[in-house]
Amino acid sequence: MPIYQSYINHDQLTDFQLFLSLIRADVTKEPVNRNVLFPGNRDVNWRLLSNLARRHRVLPVFYANIKQLDLQEVLPSTVREYLYNQYLQIISINLRLCKKLTEILTIFENLDIPSVPFKGPVLSCKLYGDSALRYSQDLDILVSKKKVVSARDALLKSGFMLPDKDLYQGQFKKFMGYGRECDLIDMSGNAAVDLHWRLIGDLRRPYDFEFCQKRMETMSFNGSNIYCLSEEDTLLHLCLNGAGDMWHSLEQVLCVADFIKRHQHINWELLHRLADQLHCKRILCLGLFLARDMFGISLPCKIIDHFKKDNIIEKITREIYVHLFQGITKNTYIEKKAAQIPFHLKIREHPVDKFLFLLRRIFIPTQKDWKNRSIDSRFLIFYHILRPFDLIVELARAKRI
Repeated sequence: MPIYQSYINHDQLTDFQLFLSLIRADVTKEPVNRNVLFPGNRDVNWRLLSNLARRHRVLPVFYANIKQLDLQEVLPSTVREYLYNQYLQIISINLRLCKKLTEILTIFENLDIPSVPFKGPVLSCKLYGDSALRYSQDLDILVSKKKVVSARDALLKSGFMLPDKDLYQGQFKKFMGYGRECDLIDMSGNAAVDLHWRLIGDLRRPYDFEFCQKRMETMSFNGSNIYCLSEEDTLLHLCLNGAGDMWHSLEQVLCVADFIKRHQHINWELLHRLADQLHCKRILCLGLFLARDMFGISLPCKIIDHFKKDNIIEKITREIYVHLFQGITKNTYIEKKAAQIPFHLKIREHPVDKFLFLLRRIFIPTQKDWKNRSIDSRFLIFYHILRPFDLIVELARAKRI
């Protein structure tokens, strides 16, 4: 029995399994037997399923599959109307983001700034062949660290704005050494851009443009050919990104499962080597384990053997399911971050990586820290000295709320 079933309310398990079937990318590729979907003509709790779709950020593909399977008439009218309205709203947002992404990539191409979009509409195309079927909040674009300032300046000249106080030049150069992205937003406020110079920040080796460059591929997007991450880098990043958020939504697990199902030529040996080079093998295997447990995807024997050797993966999976399905949350941002520390230590195998993670959390200032305190460029070291005291103050305030 899959592990996840132990964490679902018994009375809701059948509905939950139906929900998992209705959010798969390939649900319409096989003949549909309604007796399989609805055994014994049982009543389905469609309100529960629609809430799950919203909570786990899979509403677009959930509703699209319901339409493909001609199931709208079995939905209660209020649920049908809610799903339809949300679906149209999300599609509208995604189409707007697609258009904006094409404009940005054109700007970068004209200025000879190599760039690679990932996540958002591009990931949706890789998963579903349709940029509208995955909920996207913003645009994530990876550029070389050498080109970050030029790319940011180009966006600012094109009408984008910084959402709050800018860092002065000395601060920003220092921040680039530790951070991974800067945020911008267009003048309408409808399109946010995360300009990355690293895909993930908390790794011993930089996971950046240069690391991925030789493996990059091209794909068709919105009528143009663009550069994208390789299949192996995309899958690895999906696992790293999910772990960074403690796998807080089913959508993150679904992306891993559907990506593997759609991309049959993943080079698993290369993927394994990349995880070794970045010291994140357990993080990769955790994401693959979750996708296999929840969606039954097929994996190479070597990966499955690793699951058996590293029994911590199953223990971490059970912790994830408690948060994912039983709704245990912390109230404030700082409390959430503090609660995540034990998890992030467990998913790192080597003591050096555990130590470096703690060191970054305690002494490396965030973008918010840089913006909230202005220190002369000659004394930027004080950002690191003051960081632990800022954390203590924030935690103390959170406890009083």
